Amino acid sequence: MKVLVIPDIHQKIALVNQILERQEKEVDLTVFLGDYFDDFEDNQYEVNAMATWFKSNLYKEKRVFLMGNHDFHYRVLPYALYCSGYAHWKHDIIQSILS
Repeated sequence: MKVLVIPDIHQKIALVNQILERQEKEVDLTVFLGDYFDDFEDNQYEVNAMATWFKSNLYKEKRVFLMGNHDFHYRVLPYALYCSGYAHWKHDIIQSILS
């Protein structure tokens, strides 16, 4: 079995889409290792785009999405544990799309 592993996206959607276009046809499974959010110079449009991309890809066949430490504080324990890059305004955007 061939597995494509993609770690630490940090909102680099264009790069991830390029990798998927080139490689995904050649593999049996694509595993995302988390850290989808918290690019340190991000803005509301990038956070919105990442959450929207994530939601639209979450249930595609042959894809597994794991949660990283930069995702955990937005989905599981908001306001309890923070990683660098966390912001309350990002939490609100992500929750509005992924709730």
